[in-house]
Amino acid sequence: MKKLLVLILFFSLLGISLAHSTENDTIFVFETDTVLSCDNDSLYLDAGDDWVTYQWNTGATDQGIWVFGTDSYSVFVTDGAGGNDADSVYVNLINASIYVEDNMICFGDTLRLSVERKRSPCLLAYYPFNGDSKDYSGNGYNAFSWGASLTFDRYGNPKSAYSFNGQTSYMFATIDELTPSMSISLWFRLPDTNYWYETNSYPTFFDYGNGQFRGLMQGKNSHFINNNDVGKIEVSHYKEDVPSEDFSIVTLSKPAFEEWHHMYASIDSVSGKHEIWIDGAKQIEVEVEAYLDPFKPLINFGRSDSINQDSSYFIGRLDEISIYKCALDSAEIMSVYQTGSVYKYSYEWSTGDTVSSITEKPLTDTVYYVTVSDSLNSCMDSIKIYVNPEIKLTLDQIDIGCPDSDKAKMLATVEGGTEPYEINWDARIQFIQGDTLALGLKDEIEYSILVNDHVLCDIFETFEVETLDLPDVDFNYTPEEVYIQNPVVNFFSESDSAQTFFWTFGDETTSTERDPSHVYQVVDSYDATLLVTAVNGCVDSITQTIDVKEVELVIPNVFTPNGDGINDTFVILELDKYISNTLVIYNRWGKTVYDKNNYISGDWDGDNVGDGTFFFVLECKGFFSDDVFRGSLNIFFGSK
Repeated sequence: MKKLLVLILFFSLLGISLAHSTENDTIFVFETDTVLSCDNDSLYLDAGDDWVTYQWNTGATDQGIWVFGTDSYSVFVTDGAGGNDADSVYVNLINASIYVEDNMICFGDTLRLSVERKRSPCLLAYYPFNGDSKDYSGNGYNAFSWGASLTFDRYGNPKSAYSFNGQTSYMFATIDELTPSMSISLWFRLPDTNYWYETNSYPTFFDYGNGQFRGLMQGKNSHFINNNDVGKIEVSHYKEDVPSEDFSIVTLSKPAFEEWHHMYASIDSVSGKHEIWIDGAKQIEVEVEAYLDPFKPLINFGRSDSINQDSSYFIGRLDEISIYKCALDSAEIMSVYQTGSVYKYSYEWSTGDTVSSITEKPLTDTVYYVTVSDSLNSCMDSIKIYVNPEIKLTLDQIDIGCPDSDKAKMLATVEGGTEPYEINWDARIQFIQGDTLALGLKDEIEYSILVNDHVLCDIFETFEVETLDLPDVDFNYTPEEVYIQNPVVNFFSESDSAQTFFWTFGDETTSTERDPSHVYQVVDSYDATLLVTAVNGCVDSITQTIDVKEVELVIPNVFTPNGDGINDTFVILELDKYISNTLVIYNRWGKTVYDKNNYISGDWDGDNVGDGTFFFVLECKGFFSDDVFRGSLNIFFGSK
């Protein structure tokens, strides 16, 4: 969602009342019984200037007082001559309006609408903790949780506060705006100390700038225990390089455990006054010269980096943290305390939701309404959300090439959104024509395209280009084992979709036949490659290694044709690797007892020639030369 012009429509519906707040927020007590006010965080009650003395039920003795919350207020007045009068007014303040980070969104975005009080102009960061730890001031100082978990807030709303376990959990943010002064408002709730860990000596609410602005509760430290200080609130300022500015201020009162409390603390370098307020009452103020170092921007919630971390982990809950770059005045402090962001209100949204914060995903311009009510007063606020039209991106491939080529082109067509558009192609695409046409695209690469329109809405897509089909390519050959004695290899293409064939046999010879034969000349290993071309012009290839070996005949010098199934015949291993052969066997007197052309290994079983020693001549015909083997052969028939 991008930051754009915000237009908020606000109006209030007032219930029946005797008066409503005027432009100067002044109410005359003796003229009004009930005031129902919307979108005000304070009113001025005036008892008139006809009297000499004034005594308000708040303890004030001035003619008029500022009030900051829903309540009954009364005044007793005298005229100095014995005359007196009294009157009261019931003031009902609803200070809540719709807040949204941006009222113009991109199509498909979600947005969070929340009912919140008016914000101080010096608000630096605001963490309502409505389901997340984002900064809703619009300044982008989002907080991050490290083990802290969402829980119920002070009004019982789920996932609207953060719980800290006292041992390992905390949150942090970086606030790097140059500010000499800072104040913090937050709500806290700690369990009874019986549930604390022994290490919870300094449970810390916040620590900005490594101790420059730190708020904690005095805890299970022996010094605090011995002095009955456990439960007091301490705010300190520590600067390692300027020790003269160091100070600590501590409350006298101890907020009750197991209850929610509001805390406000400030380091104000402008006035030099530094304060702690608890539940709308100022606890302590000191005047000390102190300044914040803007170059230490980290702020922790629930832990300190400036004291021992293990002893500083916070145990309990924190809710609705506001950080300001100024000190608030008493009226602003009371407003924050008495109204809060969801002070005892009920809600009714036009969506039907009844919670203080909703998340929506409008697809068209939509007006959202919310009615904020208490037991007597109702106020309405509205906001119109503008939805930028949907950006539609169409990608058309207008050229197609073979795999691993760079012939493909992609045309981008953009509609919708708000013109003009900015098209950002993938950085790996080297050639762009007129912003909309990408050239030189290859397959098996996932490219991306990002389109931004005039209001910075965008659409992002990834794509791959299509390619023509490669021809199927494969081949086999016979024989499976190739020997130099018979080195004729028959190749068979199994590429049915190929139109042309090109063979390289690994010995600098080639062929363009579909199923060629080839004779290898030398014992070696050869890479035979088939490259085929399909009708569409795409080419693919496959390579297989063919080992051409030398035949190594194994001719036995004995066999035993005794019928036991073991060594019963004359077996000559690898004989079939020659083209042909002639085997002649002689007895010791030179008489031929066996003569065979193209002897098949294992065919001769001795023909009952009897035991004895015989002699053989084996002539083997090879492709390039013939080999002759001679030797003796012992035959033992034994008893069958």
